[in-house]
Amino acid sequence: MSIRFTERLLYQPTSTTPDDENIVAFYAYFSADVSSLGLSETLKYDVVKTNQGNGYHPSSGVFIAPKEGYYVFTWTIRLYHYGDTTAENFSTELIINGDVYGSVFLRAHLEDDDQATATVVAHVNKGEDVYVRTHSMYSSIGSIRSNTHGRSSFAGWKIN
Repeated sequence: MSIRFTERLLYQPTSTTPDDENIVAFYAYFSADVSSLGLSETLKYDVVKTNQGNGYHPSSGVFIAPKEGYYVFTWTIRLYHYGDTTAENFSTELIINGDVYGSVFLRAHLEDDDQATATVVAHVNKGEDVYVRTHSMYSSIGSIRSNTHGRSSFAGWKIN
């Protein structure tokens, strides 16, 4: 016995595209090296690749939460030591609504090319600001590198 199908069965998949109005996400990086930074100076990542929800403001380097919820924030700092000191080092902090939520420290020795990344998960209220700054009490030595070989970047996204 043979079965013959004379009609074509079509499967209609449900949409897996999320509702863009509910997505909050950003990703930005430095277009070039950044140097001569002082204490507690906000890092202004000037190349914005993703800014769903329009929360990241490159002119100030600040993300202002458009919605309340839990967020993941991550930032990467890259150093290359090509100077005449024994080591270059850099320390940064993630600030949420005026409070330090995370920090990362990186030291590069002569002719080293290193990077460090930190990640924070935190509840953020609508309208609160989030940014990366140089450490408030530790003076950094050197320049933050960012080029096609590796980007110093800042990103965040809402997870609920």
